Amino acid sequence: MGEFKLELVPDDVEVNPRTSPMKGRLAQHNISRLRLSWGPGPEGEKCKTCLHLGFNEMRSGKRFYKCKLGANTGGPATDVKLKWNACGRWEMRGER
Repeated sequence: MGEFKLELVPDDVEVNPRTSPMKGRLAQHNISRLRLSWGPGPEGEKCKTCLHLGFNEMRSGKRFYKCKLGANTGGPATDVKLKWNACGRWEMRGER
């Protein structure tokens, strides 16, 4: 069978557990999931400016941002924060 490889969260990933919808290591894993898959993106760019950023909007008007390239479970495990550093699949989304 295939070999399982565990990758740890890079040291440059910062999480504020008080503002994160998920706590501790779960939040760190979510932030680094795309960066581990596709590597870091252009310096200074954020998920907010990426072409692949999408969102689910609730009836209340609250938006949950998601990456269109990643899996979408409909829950917080696949949420993306606009302020996160871009991953290697980042592409400019029109005008800023």
